[in-house]
Amino acid sequence: MKNLEIKKIQSYIGFAKRSRNILLGVDDIIKSKNTKLIIISKNISDSSLKKIQEFAHSKSIDNFVIDGEKFFEILQMENVKALGILDANLASAIKLKITN
Repeated sequence: MKNLEIKKIQSYIGFAKRSRNILLGVDDIIKSKNTKLIIISKNISDSSLKKIQEFAHSKSIDNFVIDGEKFFEILQMENVKALGILDANLASAIKLKITN
């Protein structure tokens, strides 16, 4: 991800926060039935990673593991290792930026 892409993802995450279309943390993501995209920090524990990836696989939810520093730069929150996006349009836009 280039710096420009990170700024754009930060903007989309900001929209998700303001519209309450974001979930923070593994437990909240796993409890949700409406998660469209999951972004995971490489700094997450192995057990949490396995748990969230199994959930994503069972629900066919796209998930991406990204560098811990980039994850923090995007979210600007410490102690959060996973985030879920509930809005399909924001999820698609973020996914495009991560995969490019």
